Amino acid sequence: MKTSKSSKKTLTRKVAPKKVASQRKFTKSKVTQKTLNEMKQFLLKRRALLDQDLKRMIEDLTPVHDVIEEFQGGSFERETLISLVESQERAIRDLDKALKRIASNTYGFCLECQEPIDINRLKALPATERCFACQKIHEQSF
Repeated sequence: MKTSKSSKKTLTRKVAPKKVASQRKFTKSKVTQKTLNEMKQFLLKRRALLDQDLKRMIEDLTPVHDVIEEFQGGSFERETLISLVESQERAIRDLDKALKRIASNTYGFCLECQEPIDINRLKALPATERCFACQKIHEQSF
């Protein structure tokens, strides 16, 4: 009678050290020029909306508003608003980075492995910097 051993192999993906832009060897992206232009327009519109929201949130943090909140015990609301402002600022920075990658013709390529990022991933997460596999490794490192 034969017994079979089930062996589990763990696949690890080695990530090359980061290279400066001039050292990267990018292959042809699957992103067409039309799609790239659409993504750029989307990113610009999204950035404008986030910027408007951010300005409105910052106005809500005025000193007069602070005095009223202190009197009413609204420090929780203030902390929540500050957290939202930081989140908006982070989102704007991510969009700015994506726009810079479009300008430097590196948009659509993974920053880790330099392979093209799947078009469906780019459409779902237009400011993404990594392919799915590298993003998974990146998240596990934290």
